[in-house]
Amino acid sequence: MKSKDEWINWSGAVRFDDAPVPDDTTVEYIRRSGGMSEALAGDLSWSHRGYKSDIMCYRVLQLGSCVWAQADDESDAYESTCGESMWFMGDGPKENNFKYCPFCGAEIKEN
Repeated sequence: MKSKDEWINWSGAVRFDDAPVPDDTTVEYIRRSGGMSEALAGDLSWSHRGYKSDIMCYRVLQLGSCVWAQADDESDAYESTCGESMWFMGDGPKENNFKYCPFCGAEIKEN
């Protein structure tokens, strides 16, 4: 996980809603036009279309949550909203003392 003050260059996503952080994360961002603002990641368009509004870099101001859900009732695998998976030997993230996602650093919420 990058530090809170570090700017991260962004080359664009394939889909407009493919944010690099959880949707409820507050980010500050700089557009191709040079304008700077802040918003929830889920409220922004993350694809590049060659427009002045394209996000060129961002930094995390307040990290949101990462939701983990059991893949299915018969599996010990959990899938996260940051796109990663983790297998546990019985029980789940909470019972195994996972408070923060080891992949994106956000606080874990179980679904």
